[in-house]
Amino acid sequence: MCAPDIKALTGQAEAQRQTWDVPALMLGIWQDGETLFSGGFGLRDGKSLPADGETLFQIGSCTKAFTAAAAEILAERGLLDLDAPIVQYLPEFDLMDRYAAAHVTARDLLCHRSGLPRHEYAWYGTDFTREQLVYNLRYLEPNLELRSSYQYNNLGFVAVGCLLERLTGKTWEELIRQELLEPLGMARTAMFLDEALADPNHALPFDRPVLYGASGCKAIPFHRTAVEDRANGVGAPFGPAGSIFSCVEDMLRWAAFQLGDGAAGGRQLLCRERLEEMHRPQMIVGAGSAAYPGRGTCFYGLGWQSRMYRGIKVLHHSGGIDGFTTAFYLAPSLHLAVVANVNMNTCFLAEAAACAVLDQALGVSGDSYGWYRQYNQDMFQSLRDYAAAQRGTPVSGTAPSHPEADFTGRYRAAGYNDLVISRDGEGLVLDFNGFHSSLSHFHYDIYQLEGYIGELPPGLTLQFFYDTTGAVSRLEIPLVADPGVKPICFRKV
Repeated sequence: MCAPDIKALTGQAEAQRQTWDVPALMLGIWQDGETLFSGGFGLRDGKSLPADGETLFQIGSCTKAFTAAAAEILAERGLLDLDAPIVQYLPEFDLMDRYAAAHVTARDLLCHRSGLPRHEYAWYGTDFTREQLVYNLRYLEPNLELRSSYQYNNLGFVAVGCLLERLTGKTWEELIRQELLEPLGMARTAMFLDEALADPNHALPFDRPVLYGASGCKAIPFHRTAVEDRANGVGAPFGPAGSIFSCVEDMLRWAAFQLGDGAAGGRQLLCRERLEEMHRPQMIVGAGSAAYPGRGTCFYGLGWQSRMYRGIKVLHHSGGIDGFTTAFYLAPSLHLAVVANVNMNTCFLAEAAACAVLDQALGVSGDSYGWYRQYNQDMFQSLRDYAAAQRGTPVSGTAPSHPEADFTGRYRAAGYNDLVISRDGEGLVLDFNGFHSSLSHFHYDIYQLEGYIGELPPGLTLQFFYDTTGAVSRLEIPLVADPGVKPICFRKV
């Protein structure tokens, strides 16, 4: 074990930022009660404004640990039993699986074992309220039994957020600020987009100009929903799963709390047992990116992942949302914390930078930057392969069974936004959750998307079907990539 060489690490971070062609990389390193480094590299706006340790960025799913901590605080006060059925607190809560609906608990949702696949496009890009998202869970098809396996699901954390609101009479945003941010001195951390944008030192989000490319960048919008209304205290509906904005310096305060005894601001926020319960493995995640040397099997606790890394236990979580990617690591035996963030969409440079710090602190050699750069490209290829597997090989010489005008209209699936097919010139176009894509004929009554829906790549196909009269009645599209999930059926209205 050795103290991190800050000069070497920061020089490497800036060089790799340029190699990866990313506007800004923020990095924080904390050890033994001391901040060893808090700063930024590159330009937070991609033009002229430098990034530093106080630059705000969106931390995405690293928000989940805050929601889990708030649940533990209420459990410690006797207001919440993490192992009691959710319906005891939210009688309106319901799932398609009747057994799961009656028995699923806050713990199940906080460690991703509800049986529900991601169903990302039931929330991403929609303007459903937080309450509507939870209500819509009853319409989303499960693919696993309750507690049978780990399966990541953002909507479970939204449901826990609603549960906390019901128990306290406060919004999730008020609860997190009062119970965690204020005692920890995280004064720069924001939970509303407009709050972050009002701060002059915030990073802008970027993506690649070519989908799944490795270089270049273009500015993209922040993820915003029409529902969010800071003036009236209404946060982003997905808030408990991923809405927090923070900076390196505040996140290191959060890290110090997680590695401490649960006390902050002169009072005990959580007893040590509750804090450790968040970190304790609850479900096996699997190998994940275990191919990187030294990474063992991954487990999920409550808002935290854990695994062995080169012989030591690490706690970690990543976060990704439009234009931002975060990596957060805690090494309890080294009393070490690392937080890294880039203002680039789906970019593993942050993960590579965090692992470079861990490798040096452990005194081992490794090429985390090179490995994760290849991993990034392999992940993009897997998405292209998914689309190719869904559509298969086209049959030549086929034509649609109806005139294309018959396919136009509004299609509806419970729990999802409506999907609209219209004509644009001579061809069909799809509008869904704010995404607009032209459609090209693949074969028979199957069409191929030329654009993309969120992280689903171009080339994805949808199929039209008919009722007994021969009229177009529905379409099916594979919006959920988890194994065993059928294409989502939208019926024409």
